[in-house]
Amino acid sequence: MLTRDFTPQKKLVCLTVFFLLMFLSVSSSAKPIRVMTLGDSITAGLALDNYRLSLGTQTRSVGCDVSLVGASSTLPPDALPPFPSRYAAVWGIQALQVDQLFINSWMQDAKPDVVLMHLGTNDSWAGGRPATDTIVSLGGIIDKMRLNNPHVKIFIAQLIGTSLDFNPVIEKLNALIPGLAAQKTTPQSPVVVVNQSSYFNPAVDTYDGVHPTVAGNVKMASKWFDAMVVHGICPAGPKLVNAVLNKPMVASPSPWGSGSPEQAGDGNVQYGGWSSVVIDNVPQILEVDLKGAYSLTYFELGHYFVFPDVENPFNTLAYRIQTSMDKSTWSTVVTVANNYAGQATHAIVPTNARYLRLVVDPPFYANQLTVREFRAMGVPQY
Repeated sequence: MLTRDFTPQKKLVCLTVFFLLMFLSVSSSAKPIRVMTLGDSITAGLALDNYRLSLGTQTRSVGCDVSLVGASSTLPPDALPPFPSRYAAVWGIQALQVDQLFINSWMQDAKPDVVLMHLGTNDSWAGGRPATDTIVSLGGIIDKMRLNNPHVKIFIAQLIGTSLDFNPVIEKLNALIPGLAAQKTTPQSPVVVVNQSSYFNPAVDTYDGVHPTVAGNVKMASKWFDAMVVHGICPAGPKLVNAVLNKPMVASPSPWGSGSPEQAGDGNVQYGGWSSVVIDNVPQILEVDLKGAYSLTYFELGHYFVFPDVENPFNTLAYRIQTSMDKSTWSTVVTVANNYAGQATHAIVPTNARYLRLVVDPPFYANQLTVREFRAMGVPQY
């Protein structure tokens, strides 16, 4: 009869493996970090020209599971490529108005874990307010944030400059912001200053002296992202790529033809996707050739209605994700049931794969399924 010799060293190894697997199990079902971008038109931007697009790309490039949230009751959500994006910002709004009228409802609607605040430009300009008055409003906003979430992490910007004649007021306000942050920061709710004005040239990085160009938005996003990395919101790396993007796909037959499987890997979560009519409740399969091996660490899915907070019966209820190196032997790395959310992220133990399968299981609402986007994030191996 064989016996196992559990020496102290072996026990330590077993416990280490156990806790690692437990951590991975927990992290794979963890909810996204809710990040609310708060501000005026500089934050809101235009439909396809705002810093949130670049920020979302940078966070996903290191596997940072961020959900951009905002005051949906005040500002309707906009599903923008390459991911859903909400925000709490209004063109022309002042810090005074946010403090007095909006911040409580915005916090209650969005329930953010992290707030990125770039606010005060309109107070300094259209409002003609002294910097000392605006700093009081910013302090009031911070206080009200904490009434809604005592543990909210607040990143406050020293504002980007302007080439217009009110820039000296912006500079005075920026000089006061570090003192406000030092006064308001607490261990459970730190206030971090992000100097958005440094290396930002309004003559080059704005299109009208105030609002960022595409390059200016990338600069702003990078400043926010770097601060989130330094303060532990996001990891520093390694850099990941979407292994599925524009790769060959095949799908189960459908009365609507092939179900446009390639649209589930085109990088756009808003339109199209893999759609299928299902006969006899048979599982439906979307198969991807990655055209090379990748070490995969997490998956993202956008279902019929891509916002994570909104349940919809047409969202994919049950599914599995499988990996393979040879297209013959398949391993199931993700299994989901009773899903109604429109967006999901699944972290896994790093796994090498050349082929992927998304298997959508019954039941199917109204005998239909739609997967807007299927992403597999990882590092190329060859």
